[in-house]
Amino acid sequence: MNVLEIDGLTVALPAGRAARPLLSDVSLHVAQGEVVGLVGESGSGKSLTCRAALGALPPRASAEGSVRTVGDDVFALSARALRRLRSEKVGLVPQDPRAAVNPLYRVGDYLVEAVRAAGVPQAEARARAVTLLGDVGIREPERALRCWPHEFSGGMLQRVAIAGALAGRPALLLADEPTTALDVTIQAEVLSILLDITAQRSAGLLLVTHDLELAAAVCDRVYVMYAGRIIEAQPAASLFASPRHPYTAGLLHATPSLAGPVGRLEAVPGRPLGLDEAVPGCSFSARCPHVRPTCTEVVPDLVSQPGAGGIAVACLRADELRDELRRSGPGRADPDHPVLEEQPA
Repeated sequence: MNVLEIDGLTVALPAGRAARPLLSDVSLHVAQGEVVGLVGESGSGKSLTCRAALGALPPRASAEGSVRTVGDDVFALSARALRRLRSEKVGLVPQDPRAAVNPLYRVGDYLVEAVRAAGVPQAEARARAVTLLGDVGIREPERALRCWPHEFSGGMLQRVAIAGALAGRPALLLADEPTTALDVTIQAEVLSILLDITAQRSAGLLLVTHDLELAAAVCDRVYVMYAGRIIEAQPAASLFASPRHPYTAGLLHATPSLAGPVGRLEAVPGRPLGLDEAVPGCSFSARCPHVRPTCTEVVPDLVSQPGAGGIAVACLRADELRDELRRSGPGRADPDHPVLEEQPA
């Protein structure tokens, strides 16, 4: 059973506000009990895709396609039904807990309000809040309820935000870069909590991150986004070893590793497209080391690879580059076809 199904989602701002859609023909799904990664650089559309699952699109934005969250057609829901979806069926773990937890209220007030919004009676709400804090590994939860947000470290406050996301016993968790502002040790603890809770409750988890290696390590499947499009989808087990899109290969090659020989990291050349930029053909063509003239003319569709076990890639040269990307290493350029010059900022 899928707890999230996005099919052909295109989101655009009114004319004159952006040169291209914010999201273009995005399709993905998350099954019950599955951990799915959504990876890409800042501005690629990851967070907006995450919020589309809650029906939280930008004001005046138009949307085409369908979004079904825990069985509900999000775009067909009334305002009341949307509030119920957000408070009971889906939990959002924010990127910055200090922006999500009101500093003027005690932690207990924040959690009790979230629990009450999920339909728990007032008499039971405080006990439920204490249980939630214990579930996310906070010692002395009774005492923690009386604390103010500024009394918590970033990692502890992120645990509070996770507890708030769990208030309604959701079937789907949306984690929007939940470890960005934390040090490495705390990142591991927070991720462990999210993964344990997902497994214990048989919930689905959509993990939004810019770290492809992290996604490959903890996710069942991974979607890679670029300029508002899904450009590659693979099981995590095969993505790291055999990327199919040059952008994915470039991200992997730019990631430092604790294993293997230490070498020079090669960043993906150029820069991401801004919303004021619309290019013909493949949106990655100006940064791609394997570009051909046809790449700047034709927009590649996300095509499933035959017999590849759930692998799909949006690249006109996917078949011919498959062995080359695996053999020569991620992001290494074709010597006869240099990278296009970076566009001026």
